[in-house]
Amino acid sequence: MSAIWLRMKGYRILARNYRVRGGELDIVAGKGNTLIFVEVKYRKTARFGKADEFVDERKQKKLKLAAKFYMAEKRLNPEHQNYRFDVVAIDRFRLRHIKNAFS
Repeated sequence: MSAIWLRMKGYRILARNYRVRGGELDIVAGKGNTLIFVEVKYRKTARFGKADEFVDERKQKKLKLAAKFYMAEKRLNPEHQNYRFDVVAIDRFRLRHIKNAFS
């Protein structure tokens, strides 16, 4: 669902469920000259918090590590590549796209 929504917004989906030891990227997308690593979080209820609140510092470290592996595998130099980390938070039926959620 999130990948379809991103595609409708003009993003190119480059990879889904990219896994490396110690981390996973839900979606890797591109838009313009920017590479976007997207974490998707879904919560059926807000009982324990909003979906985006579950992308804590520990999760961010894992995402950054997985992104480094992805860029190394694709021979992309992080110093010369525009990239960012987005979160697609789905709280029951509400989808929010948080661009540049962390750096």
